[in-house]
Amino acid sequence: MLSNISKALSEKKSSKVMPVGKKDDLTPDEKRDCVLQSPRFGMFGLVAHLLEHESGRECSHVFGKQFLLPLFIFLAQWLMLAAIVIHNLKTPFSCVSSSVEHKLLSAAIGMVYFVHSFFVYDQIRDRTKHTKRPCGSSVITILDTFQEHVFTLFVYIANLYIVFVTENLLDALFNSLALDFLMNLDNQYEELFFRYSLDEAVLLYDTVFVTRDQSKRNVAEREAQDCLFKTFRLFTFLPYKILSCGFILLPIYAALMIAVGIICK
Repeated sequence: MLSNISKALSEKKSSKVMPVGKKDDLTPDEKRDCVLQSPRFGMFGLVAHLLEHESGRECSHVFGKQFLLPLFIFLAQWLMLAAIVIHNLKTPFSCVSSSVEHKLLSAAIGMVYFVHSFFVYDQIRDRTKHTKRPCGSSVITILDTFQEHVFTLFVYIANLYIVFVTENLLDALFNSLALDFLMNLDNQYEELFFRYSLDEAVLLYDTVFVTRDQSKRNVAEREAQDCLFKTFRLFTFLPYKILSCGFILLPIYAALMIAVGIICK
């Protein structure tokens, strides 16, 4: 088991990465998929794109730029998560004897999250089949990456806790489904946005996305020229390490909640 953990935490690149020479052979649809699947591109990157380029004539694009609609999605996610968590924090965390169906539901959701937690860690390490990604020398890319992973981690932690403290069986199930919906809300917005603007997805891929090596060179060059950016990178180093540790410990937390749900629920 220890050898498996060591192998998973190693820096060896995934065998699924495509050769760099194939990066120019992608079709427009494949480029759009790359943009949609990247954990480094989110609502902040989409806002920056809307402000820097002329958007399409679609209503969602025109008013998306005028009212900065991606920021509404960003705020809505955190406000709804905060509302659900605050509401359930009013219920004390106590060990009481509940019915069998409550124990089964709590254990089942814990098992699902235990399995998913391993895939989430692969995502945070950005193991992707694509050769290009948003450049790491952009502050917006750093913020989008941090938002993506922080929100995912918070949802996983909060969901298992809420399922345990919720007394009503259906409420616990619907709360769990609601939090999963929140976690994908920004991704759904991106899919809707690029559904009517394939050209903009291609433009993003061609101008914003770079190879991993090019991203590292751009980061090194900007750190050498911009002291503020270098300070910002140093300031975010510790939060990123804490975040990585959180994902490493997530399977342990899920396994503990399975046991707690069976024994105390």
